[in-house]
Amino acid sequence: MEPASKPRRFRRWIGRLAFLNLLIVAGVTAWFITAADEHWLATLLLFGPRWIALCPLILIVPLTLLARSWGGLLACGIAAVLIAGPFMGGTVNIGSEFTTGRRDGTVRLLTFNADGKACDRAKFQAFIAEFQPDVVCLQDAGRLDTDDFPAGYTLNDAADGLKFASKFPIEMIGRFSDPVLGPTRGAAKFRVNLPFGVREIATVHLPTPRAGLEAIRSRQPNAIATLEAVMAQRSAASMKVKQWLDGCPLVAGDFNLPVESVVYRRDWGGHRNAWSEAGLGWGWTMFSTRAAVRIDQIVYTNPWQCRSVLIGPDLGSAHRPLQADLLP
Repeated sequence: MEPASKPRRFRRWIGRLAFLNLLIVAGVTAWFITAADEHWLATLLLFGPRWIALCPLILIVPLTLLARSWGGLLACGIAAVLIAGPFMGGTVNIGSEFTTGRRDGTVRLLTFNADGKACDRAKFQAFIAEFQPDVVCLQDAGRLDTDDFPAGYTLNDAADGLKFASKFPIEMIGRFSDPVLGPTRGAAKFRVNLPFGVREIATVHLPTPRAGLEAIRSRQPNAIATLEAVMAQRSAASMKVKQWLDGCPLVAGDFNLPVESVVYRRDWGGHRNAWSEAGLGWGWTMFSTRAAVRIDQIVYTNPWQCRSVLIGPDLGSAHRPLQADLLP
């Protein structure tokens, strides 16, 4: 038997390299989905620049083309889909679009973490004036007040940085705070008299993982233990808030939980998610110098449905506004 030619050997080894990369991507993705917010390393990935997983393909794809390894190219394509979808949280919903105008019968709901004094009030006012949301759920919104809304809105201050604005009559029916949530965190539930009837809507602000992540990045002593303690706090806080909401059918706010989180799936997986249901792309709502993540959520149960969803522009906050048109 004659030895394989050099081009054939090259093609074979590049195909094997592409397939090995696919196996690694599939294994890491499976582990990540089952461990994010339960294992400290997976939690680092959850809030880190997950797009780094695409870097090996920058080398492997040109090599597969050079070697004409079509099997290897297929393996690269599958790996890219796994990374962009399950690993990075990308969604594809064809036919969904968001416009300033709205469909009849929908409720336009906005959630926005104003990030304290970072919010640019002029930009916020312009955004509200353009899109005219019916209901606005605000977190860390101490700087915003009635003057930041056009005439016709009622603003209710629920404390802990939570505020709730509406074009329709509203009544706060409960507020939740607990030491496990930390300062300027909590939840509030409102009764809103919408044109088609009275509905309960809640806004939440759950604990951030920032202290644990920064401990790892700055290599502090006992950094892993610090992150694990923060993870335990966030898990307990999410569970307590979920139990307090007691079946509220529409919840919006800064969950500090990406949908890939085990904690998110445990507590909020029974809800549908506006971006997962109607968004296109990754839907990042919080941006830092290191990464972007989707931690601001609008979740709901039947009979609510999402018709369209929008990630708004930079309003000065590290968070972007998330807005959805919902059918009751």
